[in-house]
Amino acid sequence: MQTRDSLKLLLLQIRQEQYKVPTGMSAFELALEMMNHVGDIDAELRDKLIYSTLSRWSKNNEFTFEQLRCLLRFSLDERHLFWGIGEVETDTVFTRSFSVLLVPLAVQVHNRSSFLIENEIHCIKRTLMQYIELEQDLRGFVSGKGWAHAIAHAADALAAIADSPFLKPDDLLDILHIIKKKICIGRHAFIYNEDERLVTVVTTILRRGLLEDHISMEWISGLGVIKNSGILPDDDILRANTKCFLRSLYFRLMAQKDLGRFKDTVIESLKLL
Repeated sequence: MQTRDSLKLLLLQIRQEQYKVPTGMSAFELALEMMNHVGDIDAELRDKLIYSTLSRWSKNNEFTFEQLRCLLRFSLDERHLFWGIGEVETDTVFTRSFSVLLVPLAVQVHNRSSFLIENEIHCIKRTLMQYIELEQDLRGFVSGKGWAHAIAHAADALAAIADSPFLKPDDLLDILHIIKKKICIGRHAFIYNEDERLVTVVTTILRRGLLEDHISMEWISGLGVIKNSGILPDDDILRANTKCFLRSLYFRLMAQKDLGRFKDTVIESLKLL
């Protein structure tokens, strides 16, 4: 078993050698070692080495489908995606936020090979919804420890599965509801592009065309109807989060002509804030 220091030295060497799997070593066995340290507070180890290596190896098909399925299952378990869930401003957030990034990596492989079955995609969706509902540590960049970015990373995972043909209109509406619930809050100001990452999920859903336009427009309109608490600065933060999200959505729609029909609804929603 690798210690964190020996693992870091090994991964530095692997990166220097263009991510070639070391002779006599198994990519899968090393990936299991990386999963033990996926939430390390050392930003270089966690982000630049572990995540980057897992990303490169998954793209290079270094894992069999069963091995990737196993890594995905580990990433979504109680010791990873739900490790310390509910805690605020503790280091457990790094384990959760970097475990969730295994979802888009696995889905990217699935998009090339269709190795996941329908039940697995639905299980991923349900698990993500539960995780996002429970995640309370919304920090973006943490001084001295690097990116936490739990909501942005979760958005990347949602965007990956939202494009799955296995997800039906009700599934997509569930995703829209959890996005609204998370972005429309007053206890934390999102300032690290979380809105842009979440907008990617929304435009992915809109582009699929499975939801009737009036349903999508009702959801957008609902963003303009926020319930103030009467407490400052919470109400101002809530309004700012919602405005930033809607503005990001508007400009994304401007750049995608096939979705331009939703722009007026966004404008009307903004006028209500």
